[in-house]
Amino acid sequence: MLHPSAFVHPSAKIHESAIIGPWCVVDENAEIGENVVLESRVRVYGGVTIKSNTHVYDGAILGAPPQDLKYAGEPTHLEIGENCIIREYTTLNRGTVQGGGCTCIAPHVLIMAYAHVGHDCQIGEGAVTFELSRLVKFYTSHGIPEDEVKKSLPELEEKALEQAIGAKLLLMRAAQLDLPVTKADVDAEVAKVISQIGGEENYRRATGHYTASLDSLVKLGLLKEGHQMIPYGNGQPFQAAVNVVKLPSGRMVPIMECGARYDEYLAGLDEHEIAAQIERADADARYPGLKIGDLTSPNDNKGNWER
Repeated sequence: MLHPSAFVHPSAKIHESAIIGPWCVVDENAEIGENVVLESRVRVYGGVTIKSNTHVYDGAILGAPPQDLKYAGEPTHLEIGENCIIREYTTLNRGTVQGGGCTCIAPHVLIMAYAHVGHDCQIGEGAVTFELSRLVKFYTSHGIPEDEVKKSLPELEEKALEQAIGAKLLLMRAAQLDLPVTKADVDAEVAKVISQIGGEENYRRATGHYTASLDSLVKLGLLKEGHQMIPYGNGQPFQAAVNVVKLPSGRMVPIMECGARYDEYLAGLDEHEIAAQIERADADARYPGLKIGDLTSPNDNKGNWER
């Protein structure tokens, strides 16, 4: 389906099942596959292939020339695999001759809003990309000099990735412990934890502060009944705590933390491995389980699970 306001070059290959939304522009030599959806104002340059069942949200720019001074107009490509999600206002550049000629996005990749994928990047199947600059801005806005932040970019990249995948870190922990936790178990836990954090954030937006009472979130309809309990935790609730800290600027910032210990959410699995994991966490002065937030420093609570 082609919206009347969209422009598609006659040489572009568009599958009959694809949806091209309002004000989209598709250049010559672009290829749009089966059941692909382009929301409004998506720009698809020439040399771009988007494979089946991929959904591209508003304002994305796909296949613009690489931001490289060596680029001299050579025909290069951007390939996006099946079942990808490209969120709002992302930019994905074509490759360069020197870098192999193709920027490649494997199937089942999520490109989060405002992220940039530079020329010649190769993103593997099932990956999640994110906007690192958002995290940099967060730290600089809290009084940390930009030069100091830039020195820590590798660490910030790791932290931003943790924020992007959120509670999926549980799967990594289960693998480290060699525990029989299935993907279905993880997905169910992720859904519940995300629901909980969303409830806390909505409460803060409404009141200006967090609450340590997850039962209150349930009563207000911000958290589903039962989601205050730790999945597979034998009826144990998540432990939440709140605080307010004063920044160097004098601004008061509400903060919260919420966690579940290894021996709570992994109850019934290998007790010796769980005990060893708790001992290692204690030795490293880390929370012995999954924890989001911190009572001593501000954070954006977007899935920054402590390792």
